[in-house]
Amino acid sequence: MAREVEEVGEIHLYGPGGPRYFRDGREYHSVGELQYFLEGLRKARMEGRLRLYMEGLRRRLKRNPSPEDLERGMEGLFELEHRSLLLGVLEVRDGKIFLGDFEVDWRELEGWIRVCLLGFWELTPERAWELARLILSSKKEAEERALRTLREVLGEELTEKLLKEGKILVKAANGREYLLTKNGEVLSPDGRERFCVQVKGGEKLPTYDLVLAKYLAIRDRPESISTLRRRRNWWEGRLRMLVHELEMLMFRMDEEGEEDEGLEDVVW
Repeated sequence: MAREVEEVGEIHLYGPGGPRYFRDGREYHSVGELQYFLEGLRKARMEGRLRLYMEGLRRRLKRNPSPEDLERGMEGLFELEHRSLLLGVLEVRDGKIFLGDFEVDWRELEGWIRVCLLGFWELTPERAWELARLILSSKKEAEERALRTLREVLGEELTEKLLKEGKILVKAANGREYLLTKNGEVLSPDGRERFCVQVKGGEKLPTYDLVLAKYLAIRDRPESISTLRRRRNWWEGRLRMLVHELEMLMFRMDEEGEEDEGLEDVVW
């Protein structure tokens, strides 16, 4: 059972129709901004609970237009419908992010949010949680299966060392040694240098399957190991910053646009 943590507050995400058409004074955020916020909390080792809302806005045909509405022509036949939906509650603790009792990484969390966005107008809080549980339960089962396979290959003693200490020393076929972490990172024995080990489909593998694949690659195919240079890390960080700045700029441009321009989601 997760321990109780202090409430941080709430965050409202742009849903269908946003951000251009929201004018109620509330502060809304993009999915990208949510990622930066959660990563900031996690890296600072802060703890807290965050209520996650999604806001949607669409133009719909009025059910009972008044004579005055009819006199205004097409403009008088439509009205804006705004909906605010609580998707769930996120918790940040021990440097990790949780949705309910499930530990989640950003890729899983973003995937769930995108699914909720697609069915937003029919979604309920209960259905949102049902979708989250469905997505995360299958991931948990895959991780448990991957851990069993890891124990079979590495043996009980080495697997326990990896789980408890977070890393193990692996000797390659060429005699060199590398540190392999439980998250799949490959380092020099002193931990100062990072290495890249290419694994086909690695971004889609459960964590322990990825660890096992890298363990076997280090042990049997040391030629697949390459240095992950600091310059590459710098460029990757810079690219993330530029993408975030571009996203913010696009939202500001949208907010300055005309309110009546091009509503995509019209309900007849």
